[in-house]
Amino acid sequence: MYMKKKNVKKSGGLNIPQIMRIAYIDIEISKGNFPGAEKLSKDYQVSTKTIKRTIDFMKTFYNAPIKYDRKINGYYYTDKKFKLLQFDFDDKDLHTLALLNKAVKISKVNPFGENLDSFFNKIYFIYKDRYSIQLKDVEDNISFRIRNTRIVDNEIFIKLNKAITDCESLECLYRTAYSGRTGKRTLDPYHLVNDKGEWYLIAFCHRDKMIKLFSVSRFDSAESCGRQFTPDAKFDVDKFFEDSFGIFNNHKKIKVRIYFEKGAARYVKEKIWHNSQVIKENPDGSLILEMKVNGSSEIKHWILSWGKSCILLSPKKLVNEIKNDLTDALKKYESSS
Repeated sequence: MYMKKKNVKKSGGLNIPQIMRIAYIDIEISKGNFPGAEKLSKDYQVSTKTIKRTIDFMKTFYNAPIKYDRKINGYYYTDKKFKLLQFDFDDKDLHTLALLNKAVKISKVNPFGENLDSFFNKIYFIYKDRYSIQLKDVEDNISFRIRNTRIVDNEIFIKLNKAITDCESLECLYRTAYSGRTGKRTLDPYHLVNDKGEWYLIAFCHRDKMIKLFSVSRFDSAESCGRQFTPDAKFDVDKFFEDSFGIFNNHKKIKVRIYFEKGAARYVKEKIWHNSQVIKENPDGSLILEMKVNGSSEIKHWILSWGKSCILLSPKKLVNEIKNDLTDALKKYESSS
């Protein structure tokens, strides 16, 4: 027998003390200890009325087949196969949750922190020692390192997320990356995406008449316009990023050919850099990587990050941009020496 979903919604949100109490009562009854209200109240340090109300709640909203045996003054389950939860976490499940818990907590930018803390606390209070063992295992053996993430205003993030759910237009103050100027924009928010620890908003911009990407950290404010919008039925987040090399795109696709020397070629072959990539290996161990990407700025920075290990072969316009960037950089180094 399992929880009645239609009734659970009517019960309201359960808080952690309630979940702890329900879990404790369930464990004691499941063990066949026939605990009475007085024993449960004494052990758990709450009133007998609270225990009885909790048991009534379990009967009503969890279909718990609890009966009271007057001869031994204790409660028991009439169905010995009954489980309070719809599912039970095994040790692998709890280890996965412990891993997720740590991964979430190490992020300095976590707009969902309060909700996630509540969730993991509930898991802890239900599974206690079993979950504690997995938490310690993860803490001792696994680490995550996330650096250089931009600060996000949680209140603004919540407003953006709500506007997506409610299809509500927003009047925003946004600072552009290139000029640093702050301007007003009316946006129809479509989707939030996290890329390498950074949060971005995909939204239709009324000023530019197109769907664009905005860095959440650059919003100074976001307020409701008091009207709803109808999202473009053709919008698909996967297609939006389909040709992007990174997170940004300018809707102009270019074909790049990049030469990698032997030492770097081994690392290049280990990853899928783009869904359009084609690798052509040379007899000397070097290779040529070909891709069709949307936008040039991120691919240019990526090429430069390889230093002397790679050379962009085409397109010519981007080759010239990189040459100019390297020439300017060299002049600055020479002038500073």
